[in-house]
Amino acid sequence: MFIKPLSKYNSTTKERYTIYRLCESYRLNGQIRHRTIVGLGKLDELATDDQKKLLGNRIEEIIKHGTGLLITESVDEQVEKLAMHYYELIKRKRRYDVKANGAEWETVNMASMKNSDAREIGAEWLCKQALDQLGISDFLKQQKWTEEKYRLPQPTS
Repeated sequence: MFIKPLSKYNSTTKERYTIYRLCESYRLNGQIRHRTIVGLGKLDELATDDQKKLLGNRIEEIIKHGTGLLITESVDEQVEKLAMHYYELIKRKRRYDVKANGAEWETVNMASMKNSDAREIGAEWLCKQALDQLGISDFLKQQKWTEEKYRLPQPTS
């Protein structure tokens, strides 16, 4: 994540100013793109570019590792206060997948999933009734199919 400056121009006051956005980079079809996570406004509270960079790093640290993490760099009070404010804003607006209290992400191999508890749904249920009335499972059993291959899961009530 990084803080991206954007130059703006106010035509009524003829004033140029800079606003900032917290962004992340990603690749799409081999090209680098930026996704805005949250707008940070003018950030008048922070005087130097180093503080703004530190703010971006601190928000990322909080998002990735939580608020209880020890700070690796020395962060002044203003940066920490802004980081917590924007972290809460990101969480509230659901702009980023923020890890919940102690929750762990699990990866699932979709190819290994099987539905063992099928539900009764319109066309599928009609087809199952037709297969049962035609005695397809008895025919497949005679053809030496294993029970796992020809048996349809029974609905539960």
